[in-house]
Formats: sequence, C-alpha cells, structure tokens
Amino acid sequence: MQKVEIRPGVWMAYEDHWFGRSWTTPESVVMIHGNAESSRAWDQWVPHFAGKYRVLRPDLPGFGASTEPPGYGWSAGELAADMLRFLDALGIDRCHLIGAKYGGSACMQFAADNSHRLRSLCLFGSPFRGSNPAGDDAGERLAVDRDGRAPRRAHPGCGGRRASRR
Repeated sequence: MQKVEIRPGVWMAYEDHWFGRSWTTPESVVMIHGNAESSRAWDQWVPHFAGKYRVLRPDLPGFGASTEPPGYGWSAGELAADMLRFLDALGIDRCHLIGAKYGGSACMQFAADNSHRLRSLCLFGSPFRGSNPAGDDAGERLAVDRDGRAPRRAHPGCGGRRASRR
C-alpha cells in the first residue's frame, strides 16, 4: 500500500493497480469506500477494471491505513475536499469516480463542486442529503456531460438514461 500526503500531516493510504500495456497511459478509476470500510471493500472489482484503467482505491481519512486528522468531522464536504487533494497529489486531472454508501455521498459532493474533474460518476447505495442553501435542487448539479462540462438534468421519465441541457 502506498501513501501520499494530501495536506500537512495528513496522509492517505491507497492501492494503485494497472495491469495493461506499459506503453499506454490509462484513464483513472477512483473507488471510494463507505463508512467503517477501507479500500479493501473494492478488492473484487480490481480484476475487472485494471486491465483497461488505472484503479486507485484510497483509504479515506481515519479509515484503513490513512491518518485521522485532528478534529475531522467526516462530512461529505470534508471528504470531497480531501478527495480533490488526493487527485491533485497524484497529478490526476480527470477520473471516473465510483463511490459506495457514504463514500458515494462524498462523491456526489465532489461532483457538485468539481464536475470538470470527472469523466463519469457511479454510485452504489449512496444516500443523498441536500444541503444547498440556495434552495434549488442540488442533485441537478451532479450530472455532467462526457467532457465534464455544463451540468445537465435527466430527462423526465427516462430513469436517467438520457439527459438534456438546461
């Protein structure tokens, strides 16, 4: 397991897998675990992705082998900010982000704040808690186009399969 300092005194441990051709540069998939878990929650998925993508599985702050920052509150906003620091520390401009359970809630916050850093967002069993003080639907800010640009909203009645521009 590797470690990277994301801010002074705060280290995130992570697994880094790439089984593809060494002369290619793969897109990155970042997998964020849920509460009371670690990067090991994604072990079974590595063989499915690592032949095509670089698979990064961090231990969130205070979980697994990562340090617990003093006074950390584990809010979706704090976790999303540390996920951004993690990507920056590894020099990853854009990634496919996959989150489960509460880790997925942090991924939703990350997507709302940093859609330009995403290639895609995939969530498993993740609760959504709106916290937008403006009162609009914060969930609408989560969908991004394939280039990570302008937010879009799912077409009514399509189950999110198609999207239309605002």
